[in-house]
Amino acid sequence: MIRKNARKTVVRVSSKGQFTMPAAIRKSAGIEQGDFLKAYTIGDKLILLEKTSVSPFEEIVERFSRLAAERSLSEKELQRLIKDVRRELTQKVYGG
Repeated sequence: MIRKNARKTVVRVSSKGQFTMPAAIRKSAGIEQGDFLKAYTIGDKLILLEKTSVSPFEEIVERFSRLAAERSLSEKELQRLIKDVRRELTQKVYGG
């Protein structure tokens, strides 16, 4: 059952599986760029629920995954990139 005040809109899915949430819906839900949403499927229905926070670790994994996809990196190349970044951070923190 859909509530009376529910908004209905149609969005198009891109070749990358992305869609744009209309500005009015983002504004009314308080969703901003970079926010994370919980998504569920029930049968053939997609449900986007409340904003959620992610741990710093999950955010790093998300960023590296996005970077890997954008640059078409293999798993081995991604592991090397992570190792290099860890080494740089260790040197900044502990010197060396």
